[in-house]
Amino acid sequence: MGHSDIQTTLNVSGHVIEPAQEEVDEKTQLTASLSPTHCGKSVAHAR
Repeated sequence: MGHSDIQTTLNVSGHVIEPAQEEVDEKTQLTASLSPTHCGKSVAHAR
């Protein structure tokens, strides 16, 4: 962004970064809730 200090960048752009991070967190949580913790025996290499 061209700022010499990261704090300046966060002060200027923080209002954009926070909602974007919240959206990523929501999508990650949704994806995790769709994945079963145990899916049973793998058949990918069954012969």
